[in-house]
Amino acid sequence: MDLKDAAHEFEAYFISNLLKEMRATIPKGVLENKGGDYFYSFYDQEIGRLASEAGGIGFARMVHEYTEKNATPLKFSEPTADTEGDKDHLPTLKRVLG
Repeated sequence: MDLKDAAHEFEAYFISNLLKEMRATIPKGVLENKGGDYFYSFYDQEIGRLASEAGGIGFARMVHEYTEKNATPLKFSEPTADTEGDKDHLPTLKRVLG
């Protein structure tokens, strides 16, 4: 998963949470029960996901544009710890570093 995907997932979560909070402000209907709560929970998640994929409220786009302009790429370097003295973690470091 890259930053763009994470931004879209967060935007989908944000939209679905907005829907949930807006739904809490209206009077409960005839279908007030646990099954209805589950249905609306899944419904709000799906609407949030679809809205985000369709452009959403622009949050994912803003995050992506900002990070493209301002974020410096992360670079992984050699570990600075004394790996010769740490025999327990040496196989793990060799596997990670290739």
